[in-house]
Order: sequence, then structure tokens, then C-alpha cells
Amino acid sequence: MNRPKITIGVPVYNGAPAIRDCLAALENQTYESYEVLIFDNASTDETEAICHEFCEKNDNFQYFRNAETVPATENFELCLTHAHGDYFMWRAHDDLSDSHYLEVLSAALDADQDAWLACTTCTWNDLPADYNKTFNTTNTVGLSQFARLKTQLIECAPLWFYGLYRREPLIPAFAELKALDAQSIYHCDILYLCIMLLKGRIVTTPGATFTGRRLVAKNVGYDKVSSDDHALAISTYWEILRMARAEWTFGPLRRLIIYALALRYLDRRVVRLKPHLKRRLRERWAA
Repeated sequence: MNRPKITIGVPVYNGAPAIRDCLAALENQTYESYEVLIFDNASTDETEAICHEFCEKNDNFQYFRNAETVPATENFELCLTHAHGDYFMWRAHDDLSDSHYLEVLSAALDADQDAWLACTTCTWNDLPADYNKTFNTTNTVGLSQFARLKTQLIECAPLWFYGLYRREPLIPAFAELKALDAQSIYHCDILYLCIMLLKGRIVTTPGATFTGRRLVAKNVGYDKVSSDDHALAISTYWEILRMARAEWTFGPLRRLIIYALALRYLDRRVVRLKPHLKRRLRERWAA
């Protein structure tokens, strides 16, 4: 096939219960110029057989299998480094989207040459629990840098991580996170998204829906992550903020507002600050 306009990277490990639905949603896209690169992190279930089934039917699907299991962020990076398209997206093996998802988001990037990331309405669905939450979007086209950053910080959904990126600025942005030695820390995907929120232009568009799913409850609560990992996540976030600040063009008052919103985002999306501080104080007292 000719070089595709969009590359979709699907990192997966033991995704047999959900990956068939995920790949079917990608198979049925109305947009034609795309490739799907599946990177299997040495699964031990039926994932490989299911993926081969789709690759045999679709010339634009390719399957790669790691010889051994690597950290999840390395598998995500493999998807990016093997991509051929001008646009790129990650797709978790248990997530879904409308059949016109690629068509809508690629049109948004085509229309805004300065945008780094295109997102649309996102819905979070926990199964088997009956929990649904929808994140709507506000278009930031035409807003000033300050207004755009403010809107992005207030309205951002973590699922924006799975939107459609312009690949050219994505590669150095991913390298920034690697340089901070933060690829394997708590909420790494949200920390990466912060680089986009604070530095890049994000365009939001209606007309499609992305559905993030979690079919099996993950036994990773707040208290199961060490306070040292929480502290590293916080310091990494503030280093990302410091790097982004150098590219802002507005004055000190507006910078203060962005800092306040960034603190709110950090508390809501990365680490709950009050419990973290209490926990650190208890640990110091015990020591």
C-alpha cells in the first residue's frame, strides 16, 4: 500500500477479552489512508491468534511481537518509532471509537496547521460496573495563547491522550519525557499529555466519540503506589511546567492563573496533593 496518512499504534499485553472489538472498530473506519501497527508485549493468552486473524483480512494491519515483556511505555514507544503516517494515534486494546473517528479528527488537523493534537467527545465506561462519564470539548480555534491554555487545562480529559497527533512535534515531545527519566512512573500517560496541554495547540471538534473502557478492575489504588513514586510524578509535572513556561507570551498575572490551573489539574489528574502531603509527613514522623 502507499504511505498512509495516519498510523494507529496498538500496544497490547494479554488483551484477548477486548482486543477483537478494538480491532473491529479500527477495521470499520470510513477514512481509507491509515495503517494499524499492533505491538504485542509477549502476551500469554489468545491475543496473538486474534491479531493474526485481522492481519490476514486487512493489508493495512501489521502484527509485531516482542520476544519478552518490556515496560509498557517502551511498547508505546515502539508504536511511534515504527509509524509511517504524518498523523499518529495510540489505541489501547480495550477502547473503541466511532467508524468516522479518523475522518473527523484528521479533518480537524488538516484545517489547523498549527495544532499538535486533535480531540473530540470522550466517554469513560467501566465494565462490568455501570459507570459512564462524558467529557465534552470546547473549540479553541482563534483564542489567544492564554485563553487556549486556560481552556485546555480546565476541560482536558485524560482520554485526550488517545486523540490524533501530528507526528512531527510528537516525537521530540515524547523525547522530553524520556529525558526526564519519567517513562515508567505513576500516570505517565497523563504526564505526557501535560506537555501537549502546556506547550502545544490542541484543536477540539464535535462529530465523533471516543470510548475508553476498562473491562477488568485494576487493583491499583492511591495507597498502592509508593509516596516516592507520587513525589517523582509531582516533580516531573513541575519540570514540564517549567519547560513550557519559556514558550508563553503573556504577562505575570496570567502566568499566575495558568500556574493555579496547572496545580488544580495536577491535584485532580496526577496526584491528590493533600493525601500525598499527609502521607509524606507520616512517613517522616515514623522515621
